[in-house]
Amino acid sequence: MTNVYDPNEVRIVDGDLSGNVMKVTASGEGLVTGTFATTLEQIENSPTTKSVTVTTSATQLDATPLTDRKTIVIANTSDTVIAYIGGSGVTTANGFTLEPKEKQSLDMDDGAALYAIVASGTLDIRVMELK
Repeated sequence: MTNVYDPNEVRIVDGDLSGNVMKVTASGEGLVTGTFATTLEQIENSPTTKSVTVTTSATQLDATPLTDRKTIVIANTSDTVIAYIGGSGVTTANGFTLEPKEKQSLDMDDGAALYAIVASGTLDIRVMELK
């Protein structure tokens, strides 16, 4: 078993009888999660996913970027609302459109930030980051 200390989380990596690896993460908020994979590398390279509510103000889609991120995938979950994607100054006039139910994959490292805005109301955008 390998124990890794981080002031914000405790990670315990252990194997099972099948040769699989499990990473258990306990955060300072008491949240405990576990992941099984055949190698620790698969766990460490697992994607992160989140849901972001986009409003009529530019909203950052990757507020806490995955370290060493190579790709970000975004999905518009709406049947009717268009999202406009771009940098921190994105507007409905200059943003790249993400049509209802459309998905886009972008090669972006963790130093770049991605924002979205809608013309009215709110929109749920799903975000997946990959190493």
